[in-house]
Amino acid sequence: MPSSQPRSPETATRLSPRVLAAGAVGTGLEFYDLTVYGLMAATLAPLFFPSDNTTASLIATFAAFSVGLIARIAGGFLFGWIADRFGRRISLIGSVTLMAASCGLMAILPTFQAIGLAAPVLIVALRICQGLAVGGELGISYVFVGEHAPTKHRALALSSVGAGTTLGILLGALVVAVLHLALTDEQVSNYGWRIAFGLGVGVALVGFLIRSRLQVAVQTPRSSRISWRDLSGLLGRMVLNVIALSGIASCYFTLYFFAPNWTIAAFDEDAETVHLVVAIAGVITMLATVLGGWVCDRFGSRPTIWLCCAALAISFVLLPTLLSNVPGWLQLFAIAALAIVVGFYIASIASLTFTTYPPTVRGLGCALAFNLGYGLIGGTAPMIALWLNQVAGIPSAFIWYPAGLCLISIAAVLLLPYGSDYT
Repeated sequence: MPSSQPRSPETATRLSPRVLAAGAVGTGLEFYDLTVYGLMAATLAPLFFPSDNTTASLIATFAAFSVGLIARIAGGFLFGWIADRFGRRISLIGSVTLMAASCGLMAILPTFQAIGLAAPVLIVALRICQGLAVGGELGISYVFVGEHAPTKHRALALSSVGAGTTLGILLGALVVAVLHLALTDEQVSNYGWRIAFGLGVGVALVGFLIRSRLQVAVQTPRSSRISWRDLSGLLGRMVLNVIALSGIASCYFTLYFFAPNWTIAAFDEDAETVHLVVAIAGVITMLATVLGGWVCDRFGSRPTIWLCCAALAISFVLLPTLLSNVPGWLQLFAIAALAIVVGFYIASIASLTFTTYPPTVRGLGCALAFNLGYGLIGGTAPMIALWLNQVAGIPSAFIWYPAGLCLISIAAVLLLPYGSDYT
């Protein structure tokens, strides 16, 4: 009869599929919602932010999107505290419940035509709620999975959470594409966007059921209050951790949210072809993330990060040349290679982040680090890329932003002290 006593990661002997699913489903929902809102922005703009100026409506819609990214930091703080004070499972159930409620309300939200100014106010409020929920997802999912994984397979386990982000993007893009194929533009504007958000509720409910039925096998240290002294003593490590995350965050958002539109505009590429290539790259990144976890377990997170940062910096500098002066098959090969490196980086930085904080403040530390890195730095990367192109007057000026952050990330990982990692 199996023991019901809590165990530690060192005594774990195998990866639990249910634990991996519990971690991956939340991050998948996070990026599903992100993708649906971003791809539906042109549809939502006149419905909730009507204006005689189409550009102004779209800017207002993306401003609501940005509010959600900022709220992620507050969500990371809130749910990180809950995870350290009351347990990881409670935090994960709370965040996925809040996300399910937010998606459900978004799907039935009346438009400006029906309730006037209350509509944009409510959509911003829901974006804040979604941001709070998402803020508790990414970091705490990594913590929960990492603490339930055997030490020798920890990076492989953590890679399932990273792969969930890419799966969420692919699922969101697929849903939006199918809706536009099956419905007319008028039907998408009338009710199609509601279907997209409504499906997010289904994903969230699956996550809730998985997490609510989990038996917590690992006993993690808890305290009646957060040890601010411990956390403040780790402030320097957190800053370096966030900088180390900035490389992959900027590359990921630039590759999947900015580069496709830039490619279409700069090289007059066919939109359907570009989106197909991005989808293929997403699948490659998802698989490479898992493979990267396996590699990281054998060679260590730091060497893997150094190699990935160097490769991404070089790749982004060469990207305009590769997309304009080489045959099509070589372009696909280059993008595939770039997607593989991104996947390896995702797995290795997750492993490094997990070991940066002691168990008593790991929930708060990881949640803040991931949300500052991916949310604040990664989420603003497309906007900064566009700004760089406009200021420099060069269509490819944006490449220096992710490339530079990758080089800075190498320095940050080098400065993180050895020999003091937490298991």
